[in-house]
Amino acid sequence: MLKFILGLIIALELILTVWLTIPLFTKSSQIPKTISPSQAIQTTKNLPEVKTYIQNTPNSQIKLDHEEGQNYIIQVYEIKNGHTATFNWYKINKNTGNAEKEFD
Repeated sequence: MLKFILGLIIALELILTVWLTIPLFTKSSQIPKTISPSQAIQTTKNLPEVKTYIQNTPNSQIKLDHEEGQNYIIQVYEIKNGHTATFNWYKINKNTGNAEKEFD
């Protein structure tokens, strides 16, 4: 009888150990993480060519223009002589934060 009880305790301990290691929800690494619009703008500001443009162009501006699928579309520009002079457009991937410029 004692062996039976000990066997039952070991079996219950094994079942509890396995049950407690099974996630109740999706692992956080499987949940897509997205960057915010302000993070996308900051990513754009940190690009070397944009840093140079900002330093050389006192009236430079950077804005989120719109979203396109999994990308934020960021415009880097200045208002010059009453019109918008675009330096470049950037696609910032919402999931990876990778930047892709429109013009080379």
